[in-house]
Amino acid sequence: MTLYPTHKMWLYLLDMPIEPPSKAKIDSDFVTTIAKPISDTLHYEASSALRYDYEKGVDPITLKASTTYPKGQNPKSLEIAHKLQIEYPKISDRFHNIVKLFKEQNLTYSLRPKPLDINNSVDSFLFEKRSGYCVHFASSFVLMARMSGIPARVVTGYKATASNSVENYLIVKERDAHAWAELLIDGRWVRYETTSNAHMIDDATEQLISSVDSQGGEAGLFGRANIYLMYIKYQVETWILQYSHFRQMQLLDRAKKDPSFVWKFVISILMFLLIIYLLFIYFRRHICADPLLCTMSPLVDRLQIDGYSRGEAETMKEFFNRVISHEPRYEKLEDIYDIYEKIRYGADDSDESLDMLDEKIREFLKGIV
Repeated sequence: MTLYPTHKMWLYLLDMPIEPPSKAKIDSDFVTTIAKPISDTLHYEASSALRYDYEKGVDPITLKASTTYPKGQNPKSLEIAHKLQIEYPKISDRFHNIVKLFKEQNLTYSLRPKPLDINNSVDSFLFEKRSGYCVHFASSFVLMARMSGIPARVVTGYKATASNSVENYLIVKERDAHAWAELLIDGRWVRYETTSNAHMIDDATEQLISSVDSQGGEAGLFGRANIYLMYIKYQVETWILQYSHFRQMQLLDRAKKDPSFVWKFVISILMFLLIIYLLFIYFRRHICADPLLCTMSPLVDRLQIDGYSRGEAETMKEFFNRVISHEPRYEKLEDIYDIYEKIRYGADDSDESLDMLDEKIREFLKGIV
């Protein structure tokens, strides 16, 4: 794992963690921490089980915490939960009926929901606002389960997708934060994705997600290029910071067994250098907010070299007339101004007009060399 500075003491591991990294510890809630806040990039190794099953049974402290809910709140949800507990003695049947109840409410997934009644959050979410994000879905589902007699708890973490991966490298970002639920059914903790109960996603959230993607998210060419750039950066950092004799032997052994690895490695380095070069050129380029002034700038710069600077309050026409009065041979500036005037004041800012202006300026500059 590579963890960039968070200034917190938490370490992030794949689910389900089995063995913590060196000098770290895992508590009963599978939260992994170290002694000091992380202020520098940290590389560490840990063991996780991608397929797992909780052992039967649960300790008394966790069981008590997983059955507690605020008394005297959420009267409507509490009444429904008690009915479910009576009608469905089997916990698995009760769970499925809670799922059915949530789906029947036509809930909306929204990243900008209206505030809930904090004293009756489940009633407010299920029967009034009917809108929220993962935390609202998970917490409401867990409280409903507890009120119906099913031990349950909210689980928080990060839910990255395959679109964030290259080879065996997975990028997990802050916006991948997520919450879901676990319920104790037949003596085993069962995980449940509560946002699957959402009937729809609201328009604002759809637009927000699309906006994130268009600004460098995983969707699109730029997003994928960004992921590959981070992957190469990770590989370089790993080699530099953790390059040992063992890694040298691994690298040589792989090169011997897989000749294609050598040219893939070389191409990756060349691509990395090319991307760095392109980014350097991109950020060094002159950015002009006004295309018309950008087109005019070579001419204005040349006139300044000749000793004619445009005054702060001087219009372009006044500037050109002043230049012509001193240099009659520059009379072709009038033709340039005619095109400039049509574009600036005639709303003719098409690419064709700008190209025509650019061509006239080039001809003028060649004529005065």
